[in-house]
Amino acid sequence: MTIDLNRRTLLAAAATAAGMQAAGCASGPPAAPPAGAGSALRPWRTVQGGFLGSAAPLVGGPVRPGSGAFVRLVFPSALAVRDNELLIVDSGVGRLYRCDIAFNTLLPLAGAPATPLTRVALGPDLSAYVLDVPARRVLRFARDGRLLQTLRADDSVATPTDFMLTRNGAAVVIADRTLAQVAVIGMAGGTVVPLRALRADGVATGGASAIAAGASDMYLLDVAAGVVHRVAADGAIRASFGQAQFSAPSGLAVDRFERVYVIDPAAGRIHVFADGTPARSWSAVELGVQRIGGVAVDGDQLAVADLGTGIVNLFRLGAPP
Repeated sequence: MTIDLNRRTLLAAAATAAGMQAAGCASGPPAAPPAGAGSALRPWRTVQGGFLGSAAPLVGGPVRPGSGAFVRLVFPSALAVRDNELLIVDSGVGRLYRCDIAFNTLLPLAGAPATPLTRVALGPDLSAYVLDVPARRVLRFARDGRLLQTLRADDSVATPTDFMLTRNGAAVVIADRTLAQVAVIGMAGGTVVPLRALRADGVATGGASAIAAGASDMYLLDVAAGVVHRVAADGAIRASFGQAQFSAPSGLAVDRFERVYVIDPAAGRIHVFADGTPARSWSAVELGVQRIGGVAVDGDQLAVADLGTGIVNLFRLGAPP
């Protein structure tokens, strides 16, 4: 069966006052580029925490930004970024925050899980999608914190480890490490379709610990084989890459140029591939972090969390040469 993964907001808030910027979410002028990073990676902001706030009903922006207590991040284990907003899973305190980068504001999402296993994404309408691992479901929250939708995988998933939104927003795809497959859940009807990635010789993948959406295909991290598979909508593996490149990879991200970012915390590196070929690699030191935690990519933005210091570094990504 072929599953169609290829069927195809609010403006960012004004910049915050300089005093808030120095004390809160964003740093002042960016530091010099990390050594060896080249023009492809330019430091932009540093998020240490933010001022607690509440979301305006329906609109979702912060009410009276900068008026709440300032809270520092503790253990940012997962991230999502889109436009001017960050989702931050601070599993150190068990809270999921929506961070408005311009206003240095943290808006807690009540009822959302926030554990080291939680994974998050931001939809085109800035809805927050949250993977609830024990319940085998994905929760969708509006910008003002209302629970809009519950997407259940039920018996189609044994051990969810990651998920992605298709680029057109038509489906959620959950990676299952135990069954070495994915479950495709339609946004409209809630249909759940199991899908296993297969090579041309009919051999299936040995694992699916992380997943990311490309323009038309999806990318699966096969921890059993230690490679990344590029998988078509019908489950056919188009290509595999990264052999002997990783120590213990844990996550994937794909940017608008179809570059694939493989997060390898055990090696303290983020590997970048273009057309399946190694393009570059950044160390934790080059990224300005002690321990690589959550990583997210959107547009020309790269967000990298530091589990050692509790900060999130934001970078601007350059176009391919």
